[in-house]
Amino acid sequence: MAALIAPSRRGGWLAGGAAFLAFLAESSIRLTAQGVNQDELFQAPAAFSWVGRPARIYSALSIGHIPVLNMSYNGALKTAFFGLWLRLSRAHFTVASWRFTGILIVAVGLLAFWLRKYVRLAS
Repeated sequence: MAALIAPSRRGGWLAGGAAFLAFLAESSIRLTAQGVNQDELFQAPAAFSWVGRPARIYSALSIGHIPVLNMSYNGALKTAFFGLWLRLSRAHFTVASWRFTGILIVAVGLLAFWLRKYVRLAS
C-alpha cells in the first residue's frame, strides 16, 4: 500500500522534533510532586564520582574513579550523563534535575530513532 504522503527529510525532522518537544513537555510537569523512591535514586550516588566524591555504594565496576556499572546488571549511562552535567555546570543535586536527566535521555532516544527510521524512508 502506497503512503499517502511521501516521507521527506524535512518532514522527518519536523515530526521527530515535535515528538521530542511533546515528550519533554508532558513528562516534565511537576517533577517533584511525588516523593523519591530508592529504585530511581540508587544510580545517583555514583554520579558524584564525576565531581571528585567517589561512590562507596552502587558502583559495581569503575574504571579509575568513573563508574561503568551501578550493579552487576545495570549500566551507568544516566549516572555518567548526570555526573558530567554536575561537573560542567557546578550545579547541585536536585530531584528535579535527576528526573529531568532521565527524561532528556529518553527524548533524545525518541528523536534519534524517529530520524533513523524516517530519514531512511525518505532516501
